[in-house]
Amino acid sequence: MSREGMKNLLGKSLEQLLDLRDDICRCDRCRADMVMRTMDNLPARYMDMITEGGHVSPEFNDEQIQLTATVIRELMDAINHIARSPYHETEPAPRK
Repeated sequence: MSREGMKNLLGKSLEQLLDLRDDICRCDRCRADMVMRTMDNLPARYMDMITEGGHVSPEFNDEQIQLTATVIRELMDAINHIARSPYHETEPAPRK
């Protein structure tokens, strides 16, 4: 998966998960922290699934479901971590 594809998967999944909670700050900083924490915790092999020329390798096709599940699990962990201790002292930003 390309970096753009990973970014899209993370963004879409983050929005879906945030829609399930009303108690989490949605400011740009907290969103960025959630994405960065998730990317830091993803196994490196997910970032190496692209072959030269931008073609998706056959192994990636077999692991796409696992990738999505891993991303969602790591996003949920990141959301919970940032919700418990955001890097700012303000009230949670409202839903957009």
